[in-house]
Amino acid sequence: MPIRPQHSPKPTGKKLPPRGVVLCGGRSRRMGQDKGSLIYQGKRWYQYPKAVLSQLRLPCSISVRHAQLPLYRHWEPLPALCVDTLPEIGPLGGILSVHKRYPYQDLLVLACDMLFMQEETLRILLKAKENQPDAGAWVFGTAAEPEPLAALYSHRSLRQALSTLEAGGLQDFSLRRFIATNRPCYLPISPAMRPQFRNWNEPGSIR
Repeated sequence: MPIRPQHSPKPTGKKLPPRGVVLCGGRSRRMGQDKGSLIYQGKRWYQYPKAVLSQLRLPCSISVRHAQLPLYRHWEPLPALCVDTLPEIGPLGGILSVHKRYPYQDLLVLACDMLFMQEETLRILLKAKENQPDAGAWVFGTAAEPEPLAALYSHRSLRQALSTLEAGGLQDFSLRRFIATNRPCYLPISPAMRPQFRNWNEPGSIR
């Protein structure tokens, strides 16, 4: 069944809240199987970041490749799934694909293997947006070592990136580059927070 993009209407007056995004469209080559669909303590991996975004009372989209649709439709209603229409450019493609559907919402992005992210940590990102509303991205870490897959991206900076991409002017598709060139607000990671940012890439790495 083809997916027809649905675009959110332009807001009138009140600003829209950020939208949560769980990125599940990676190829998972090192893992050797679809990461988001793996099970840990009775739940699919992707359901952990989805749950913490729900704790923030944010609407949430699950970003998948077209080939993953038959699998994820077993667990999610079709409107919650957003097909990555730019899979050749990595995670930025998944983010921009959600942006195309919801162009007036900032996007709070989590990778599907961030199983241990906490609500209070994500609230730091939302508070940073309140304090520095003109930033293009609110990101944990430093310019040298950012955490781009647990970050909040401004819809304005995403709009500019999409426009540049469609005009053929975007040559570097890395999220680090995108963050660095869009007025980033970097936030420190305390030692106690560090385990929340671990990615799981090898079979048997988490049980």
